[in-house]
Amino acid sequence: MSATPMHPRHAAPVTTRDEMAAYLRALHAPLEAYYSPGRARVRLAPFAGDFDVESAELEGFARPLWGLAPLLKGGYELPFWPEVLKGLGNGVDPEHPEYWGDVVDFDQRIVESAAISFTLLLVPEKSWALLDDRARTNLGRWLRQVTEVKSPPNNWGYFSVLAHLALNALGYDTDRQKRDALLDFLESCAMGPDGWSSDGHRPQVDHYIGFAMHFYGLLYAQFSGDDVRGKRLRDRARAFGRQFREWFADDGAALPYGRSLPYRFAHGSFWSAAAFADASAFDPGALKRLALGNIRWWQGTEALDRDGVLSMGYAYPNPVVAEFYTSAQSPYWAFKAFLPLALPADHPFWQATEEAPPSELDARIQPVPGMVMQRHQGVVTALTGGQEAADRFLHTAEKYSKFAYSTRYGFGVERDSRCFAYGAFDSMLALSTDGIHFAMRKHSDLHGIVDGMQYSRWSPLPGVVVESASIPAGVGHFRAHLIESDVALDLAEGGFSLPMPSRSSVSLAATDSMIMLTTGEDASALHVLAAPASVTLQHQIGAPGSHLYFPRAVVPQARLSVAPGRHLLASWFAASPDKVAVVAGPPALPALEPLFEHLRAHARPPKAGMRHRRMR
Repeated sequence: MSATPMHPRHAAPVTTRDEMAAYLRALHAPLEAYYSPGRARVRLAPFAGDFDVESAELEGFARPLWGLAPLLKGGYELPFWPEVLKGLGNGVDPEHPEYWGDVVDFDQRIVESAAISFTLLLVPEKSWALLDDRARTNLGRWLRQVTEVKSPPNNWGYFSVLAHLALNALGYDTDRQKRDALLDFLESCAMGPDGWSSDGHRPQVDHYIGFAMHFYGLLYAQFSGDDVRGKRLRDRARAFGRQFREWFADDGAALPYGRSLPYRFAHGSFWSAAAFADASAFDPGALKRLALGNIRWWQGTEALDRDGVLSMGYAYPNPVVAEFYTSAQSPYWAFKAFLPLALPADHPFWQATEEAPPSELDARIQPVPGMVMQRHQGVVTALTGGQEAADRFLHTAEKYSKFAYSTRYGFGVERDSRCFAYGAFDSMLALSTDGIHFAMRKHSDLHGIVDGMQYSRWSPLPGVVVESASIPAGVGHFRAHLIESDVALDLAEGGFSLPMPSRSSVSLAATDSMIMLTTGEDASALHVLAAPASVTLQHQIGAPGSHLYFPRAVVPQARLSVAPGRHLLASWFAASPDKVAVVAGPPALPALEPLFEHLRAHARPPKAGMRHRRMR
């Protein structure tokens, strides 16, 4: 680059188009030192996920294109762009030492091809048109492979669809019938009228629906010229946006939930795609607040490593939250959030004044992801009922099956299942038969939402069945468990975590039935309201680096031991910057036995007809 770029930590909070462009440039600048000599690969660290090193280094080259191509489309200059095109030509050249390799079935290269297809579709005059004949021939051959190989039956289908679109736009013929079959399958993943889908016919519903299924669907709608399918995809995106808005706090934070958390501000890329494809239920000013607000929230975290590279982690460098399929380069999917740069400066999105998007009460009951959303002083808490998650993903119990998730207080993962005595168990109930190993809710036999209350039935250990209810209650929620056990159990249940950078940063107040932790800004309380045995209340410090938000976190926790039999445990949990509301304590606890009878009789997961229905 011609001038020394600013460190991304020094970039202005993104409020304008030029500020977004400057922040993107600053985020990309640290990658310059890590490009290979032929410019086709980027290697930030040695680990490469569960795929080969060549694919991981292709990730490093390709994923930044999700931001760089919109920057070019928006009329901004990139002095190093000729070097990017050089790398593109070398990466697809089988005779070059930095060749990315042929694309084969179920290959990570399929994923990374999407950013290249997107670039060819968005800025053909600054990509394809500037390649020489050899590079064009190689690129066409390499990209055609993406349309011919097998891929997993999930959002990966869109990568092949984008390759079809790019090749067609460049004058190549592809198998239209195969492309349409992929699109039919992707639409068949729709679940209900509110725009949700699954990521393929797999159980979990998470951020992939926004930053993958809808994001790529809206790219198809914009680039394909397919007005009929495009209208369906836009209509479902508008419906989805009404509910997905409830996943975002007033300060821009997205609900930390599910897998692939290191993708960071990809969480807000759905709003960017909605702006790009004119598929929003909100006014431009509200949409702008959602898209830019999430980026600003990330700007206030420690997500960057020392040299400004996006680290593996969440709010700070933390490899514990990585998945088996993430490499050091994977976080740059975050660049998808910069898609609005492709819109001209006079577009309504950029001309609008930011405004708070509406939050709708009827959108806070979300049967498909299985959530009851609470919003207090702009902070979002999701009470969850036991959504299933595939076992192959890491820390699925913590990422999908806690009883509550918060945009302000994040969550932690347990680093060792053999350390019951030291587990934090925030927003979880942990059970142990030996005081060493522990089990938590991971799979639910039955779950559902009834009258705004969560219910689930789960069996974490042989001979143990737990019925759980989560009930919104003021600033917090009641959490009650009916436990039937053939064995004696040690139990631990945690509330919401707070940061504890030093011992003096957290104050503690406690009685026989209540513990409250406070910092300068927040309070987190746990009130035990019914218990079958003597309860010990304590502040439990989580393992270093186990929390998404706080390098050192502390949680209010209740511990007790029970004999074999039937037991009822009920508590009230709350955390808020509204300390007065937390200090005021819980409202009256409802009668639990008839409540459980009611929940048991009526709780059901989303109806079978809502799942995987072909949308016409």
